[in-house]
Formats: sequence, C-alpha cells, structure tokens
Amino acid sequence: MADAADPILARLRELDAKLEAFLGEREPRLLCWVLAPDEERMFDGFLALLRDEPKPGRLVLWSDEPFGARAAHGVSIVRSLEENEQERADALAAEDTYDIPWTAPPPPQRLQRQKGQPPPDQIYLRDALLDLREQQGEDVKELLLCLRPQSVSALEGYARWLSELGFVVSESALRVLVTAGTDENFGPALVQANPRGARLVAADLDMPGALGEIATLATDSDEPAGRYRQSFLQAQNALGAGDFGAAVTATERATQIARVEGWSHLEFAAHQLLGGGALGLGDLRAAFVSFDKAEKATHHDIRFGATWLSPLLLQARLSKGTVALSGGAFALAARLFADEALPVARALADRRSELECLRLASNCEERRGDAPKAREHALGALAVGENMPAEERRHTTLAFVGEALLRLTRGLSQHRERKELEQRLQCVLGKDWRQLAQAGSASPDESAAAAELWERSSGEVRQPGGESRGSEALAEQTPERLTATLTAALELPTLSAQAALDELAAAASQEQPLPLAERDS
Repeated sequence: MADAADPILARLRELDAKLEAFLGEREPRLLCWVLAPDEERMFDGFLALLRDEPKPGRLVLWSDEPFGARAAHGVSIVRSLEENEQERADALAAEDTYDIPWTAPPPPQRLQRQKGQPPPDQIYLRDALLDLREQQGEDVKELLLCLRPQSVSALEGYARWLSELGFVVSESALRVLVTAGTDENFGPALVQANPRGARLVAADLDMPGALGEIATLATDSDEPAGRYRQSFLQAQNALGAGDFGAAVTATERATQIARVEGWSHLEFAAHQLLGGGALGLGDLRAAFVSFDKAEKATHHDIRFGATWLSPLLLQARLSKGTVALSGGAFALAARLFADEALPVARALADRRSELECLRLASNCEERRGDAPKAREHALGALAVGENMPAEERRHTTLAFVGEALLRLTRGLSQHRERKELEQRLQCVLGKDWRQLAQAGSASPDESAAAAELWERSSGEVRQPGGESRGSEALAEQTPERLTATLTAALELPTLSAQAALDELAAAASQEQPLPLAERDS
C-alpha cells in the first residue's frame, strides 16, 4: 500500500524544485514565496529540511527575528544568527564535539543612513554573512538566508527594507528567501522595484488536496478516528468552496463522533473550524454560535483536571470577542475580552494575551464612548507590559496602548498626567516608542488584530503523554493549582449565548458611533 506520507513528500519536492529553479538563475538574489494560510506550517517544515539537511556546498541560515525598527533590522538579524551559532556549538559540546562558534564582526557605530547610500544595517548584514561563509571554508559556494520574522510592526516598512536588501546583496554569493501571505501585496512590489534581482513564486501546495489524498491512503477509514478525519476534511473543503450548508452537515458528523469518543479537543476543533468559516463568510450569528459550542466543549474536562485544554478555552473566548467586535457590538466585545477571556489568560500566566485582552477591551470602550472605562483597561494593559521581560515589550502592541492612553488624557487639566504617562512609556519601550506605532498593524476597528490574537492563542496542545509543546505556562504551575484557577474562571458569571446574539442583532441594526479620536477631529 502507498505510504500516507507520499502527498506531503510530493509537495516538499515541489517546493525544492521551485527553489532549485530560482538558484539556477544567475542574477536574482531575492526569492519571495507567496503562501496561503494553510501552507505556512508545511513551508516551515521545508525550511527546516533545508537547514538540517543542506545540499553539498550550501549553507542555510534561518532567522525569525521580529521586524521592528527598520534602521536596525539587519543588526538584529546578525545578532540572532550569532546566538544560533552559539547554541549549535553548545549542543555539539554536550556530545563531546567541540567547534568554535562564529563571532560576528562589530556592528557600525552609527546606523543613520547617508543620502545616496545603502542602509548601513543591510551593508553590515551582507558583510557579516560573507564573513560567516568564509569561516565555513572553500567548500561552501552559496549561502541561503531564510527570513521568517515572528512579527512585523509595519508591513510597508518591511517591504521597503526587503526591496533595498535585494539590491545590497546583488552580485554576491548570498540568496535571500522571504515569504508573503496571499493577502499581502508587497511581493509584486518587490519584483516591480527590482525585476532582475527579485522573483515571486507561489507555493501552490493545495493543502486541502493533500489532506484528501492522505485520508484516501489511510487504513483506519472505518474507525472513529478515520471517520472523524474524513468529516473534518469534508467540512474544511466545503468552507473552501463556499458551501456553508455542507460544512454544517460535515461538522455535525465530526462533533458527534468526537463527543461519543470523549475527544473534547477534536470536538472543539470542528466547532472552531466552522466558526472561522462563518466569520470569513460574514455570518456573525453562525460564527458566534459555533465558537460558543467550541468553548463549552472544553468545560467538562478542564473541571476534571485536563489543563492541557486551557489554551483552547482561551481561544474560544477570544473568538467570541472577535465576532462581537466585527459586528460593532462594542459593549458586548468589551465584556467578552475583559470579563471572560482575560481571567483565562491570567490563569495561564499568558501575559501577551492578557495585555491584548485589556487593549482590545479598552478600544471597544473607547469606540462606544466610555472614556473612563477605556482608560482603566488601557492602564491595566500598560501595567501588564511593565511586568513583561524587557526584550519582549517592543514586540507587543504596547505602543498602541500608549497612543490610546495619551488620546484618552487630552486637555489642559490632564497635562501632568500625560507627562507622567509619557515617562512611563519611555521607560517601558524606549524614547522612540511612538515609531513602533507608526504605519501600524492596528486598524481603528481592531478586528484584524483580534483575529490574529485568537489564531495565535491556539498554539499546539497535547493530550497527556503527547509530545507537542503546549503552553509554556502549563509547565510553570502545578496541575492542581491550574485546575483551581481555571475552574474559578469558568464559574465567573458569563453572558448567555442568546443574550449575546440579541446584542449582535441590535448592533447590526444601529448606526455605529465614531471613535473618540474621530469625533475630536
């Protein structure tokens, strides 16, 4: 019988063939892969293979350094690569194999760009990479740098940085691989700006087709696991085709199987899939109902100690808040973020999600005209950020919290308070904190930011005995303590699904108020 992994291997070979075609060209140095959301994980697996099993004469480096300050990003990448080299050397030393790790040349003292000159950070990045290649010896003929930043503070700034990098590394032994989502338009702009040095390639992996092929090859199609997988796949494909009715039918089959077998995490996954599809199709009522069912699927097992399900509970509650925010039901969204999602984030000691819950609740209160409540939530978010590790703060949305706080403390009578807030923000984020919020990733309605948050919150979860990493917070608390805090969060008063749906319907029938910032202008 054919190996069920064949569809995956076939797609990895497709990616490799496209990469080799790019490397076979003489001039281009920048390859931008266009990825659909469901292709991200497969592509990361491909990059891992490139890095761990490089072809002869090729050195592959991978950096996920977040993109923050444009003028210093090249220096940040070099620093992250140097740390990777040190970790590699330490791992070898643990096996009694010793190697001298690469030490990067010192960065330029000034990163200010001179008129008519390339960005200093990019010149430094190029020269540092060439230095690393030279250290590897004459056998290394080409070097690939794969850039997959964990976060991008300003998409437009990142696109410009990449565009200039393509010119900086031209006529060198370096090739740079970057990615763009199908909903991001900077890929074509890179090629237009540098038609000889940049290439745009669609991954085009057809992941739904891959899942279908795997299901066909599987040997357990008559078992509960196989039937669940087939139903889940049918729901996924139906949503992709825009057939919501068929997706509902397939989801009901999948959830029934999961409920009978006691697979609460898989019941959650099916409801969450349907909710995400409904949200994408604009059916807010159906989305909220599905996310509410996803949340309830986790309750029973969490109460009985299945703490590994707790990130799913958080994701479901964030999802409900996202629906309310998308529908303009700001009072409802504020309660869902602050009263329902926030206690779970706190129980998990997930400070990033805690910060976002408070920030989004603040935004909702501001949009509905309750400035004091908005300010209260924003101050809470700032306090959370102040307790985060210093190296993480600049990669959060604290800068947007700061802008909101200053906006909410306008007026002569609040001049002293604004000055104190400015000092706190500089202590937390640095004197250039306002630049972090420029060309921002946060839109006025924050719907996209909320959606990104609940997608990120899902992470990987595992059943007891599994090997996925799960939430780091789970390892820091005893199961008994975490069960108690989560149970307490579940016992807090929550809004009934019907009452929430009524608020959604009421919001849809009313003209939405302008945010305070727009009304002031």
